[in-house]
Amino acid sequence: MTICTVLGKQLLHLLFLGLLLAVCGSEGTETPEKVSNAVEAPTGIKDVDRYSQIKKNLDGINSRQAEKRQQLDDDRENQ
Repeated sequence: MTICTVLGKQLLHLLFLGLLLAVCGSEGTETPEKVSNAVEAPTGIKDVDRYSQIKKNLDGINSRQAEKRQQLDDDRENQ
């Protein structure tokens, strides 16, 4: 055996090990997300978050409408 074949085999083993670790490591990142979704769905956490976002959106719309009404009233007074 020459040095090149020994180094080639070691490099091939390292490449295979790296590929194996990359594939196994990527599956682990999905698991906490799946567990989180499984817990949030039955407890209603997602619904509460959605409700809070809708409420913020409606509050913003109401404040913009109030500003527009005030501006229209000011324009009528200035005429």
